[in-house]
Amino acid sequence: MNQTQTSHNINQDINPEETFKHGFYFQSAGRIIGFALTTVGFFMILSLNLLPIFIGLFVFSFGLYMISGTSGFDINYSQKAYKEYNKVLGIKFGKWKSLNSYPFMSIMTANKSNKASDITGLNKTVVTNNALGIYLLTNSHRTKVLVTRTAPKMDLAKVEAERLADLTGKELMKYNPRRLLKNR
Repeated sequence: MNQTQTSHNINQDINPEETFKHGFYFQSAGRIIGFALTTVGFFMILSLNLLPIFIGLFVFSFGLYMISGTSGFDINYSQKAYKEYNKVLGIKFGKWKSLNSYPFMSIMTANKSNKASDITGLNKTVVTNNALGIYLLTNSHRTKVLVTRTAPKMDLAKVEAERLADLTGKELMKYNPRRLLKNR
């Protein structure tokens, strides 16, 4: 057993769970709007009138969602389970599922794009962050689950994918969806 395998096993014994953050639901502009909505909602709640209090609670809650909403992926190596989660105000929502239905792991593009347009809708801007992603795959490769986004360089992504494949006992392979129906 080499040094890296020893350190992975020790790390697995110390911390059998690992979290991968996918990022916020809203980028900077959306989060600023969320802060404004939270502030407006707060002052509506303080108005002490019945209707503005209910509207203020809704606006306040939606603003907090815009500010703090994130998503990610938890994996528990000892239980052989994973959870895709949504997190709002530090509370994670998601169900644990078995890793057994995903026997393969693959590296694919996992770009993240942000789109913006002006009020007329004529001028549009799209900013794409290039990245590679490590995915869990079913036998047919038709269903995939994003584990984590990595650097846009294949050699760095492959090192991380090999580490995760080793810890989960999955086979690292090229994405190749299989045909489900025979040719007629």
